[in-house]
Amino acid sequence: KIRTHCLLLMKRTDRDSPFDDVPTPEVIGAFNPRMGPCCTADRFRVDLEGTSRSPWNKSAAEFFATNFRETYPEIKVTHQAVVKAWTKHFETLKGQYITLGQVGQGKKKNRLPKQIANRRRQRRVELYGRRLRAAQSLPDDIQDEFKNQSIKLVQWLGPSGMSSDESDHEGLEGEPSYFALQKLWRSFDVTNMLRVLDALHLYKKFGKAWDACPGAWPHMRSFRMRVSTSSPVESLPQNFYSQKWLK
Repeated sequence: KIRTHCLLLMKRTDRDSPFDDVPTPEVIGAFNPRMGPCCTADRFRVDLEGTSRSPWNKSAAEFFATNFRETYPEIKVTHQAVVKAWTKHFETLKGQYITLGQVGQGKKKNRLPKQIANRRRQRRVELYGRRLRAAQSLPDDIQDEFKNQSIKLVQWLGPSGMSSDESDHEGLEGEPSYFALQKLWRSFDVTNMLRVLDALHLYKKFGKAWDACPGAWPHMRSFRMRVSTSSPVESLPQNFYSQKWLK
């Protein structure tokens, strides 16, 4: 289960999958454990060129153990036991990292186009997951039909129906800003519902008092007049499509 959950958090499919999100030395050096965990469930990354005892990797181990026990409550295991198992698995990950020839990747200033495309695709999958969880979290005391329609809307669109985004720091260091690309084929009503789910996610993330919960802040997306070039999702209900686009 440790290995499986690690693949899930790192968004890898198997041991031969590349490590697409490696923290840079600058990010690792700036990390302060007193400010919260180094990772979140949406972005779990470890320093595969450091030791398991480094401040970054110790924080990652603590977060992994907490997240593992929350995800698998049926597995009766202590927090420290998971930390110990993770620390052992960390050495396996370092071996895979070396075998894949990725040593030094965290020091590179530029990303290859394929890596940039992979990161954008990964962000789209993460966005789909956040919106689906937001729809599923709608309270039971609202109209069941509204809740079910919200869930179905996200599921029908799938990750491909989510707006992709681009960063002003693609291939560079620093804290990036993300700009959502417009999907001209998607109807205004559908896009508006997705933004409602985004707002609900942020509300739950920060709490009713809008106080930030532990962990890293989610990346924020703003909007610009650039259009997505990806193909529309086919075979959706007609009202999912912009009437202007259909003409």
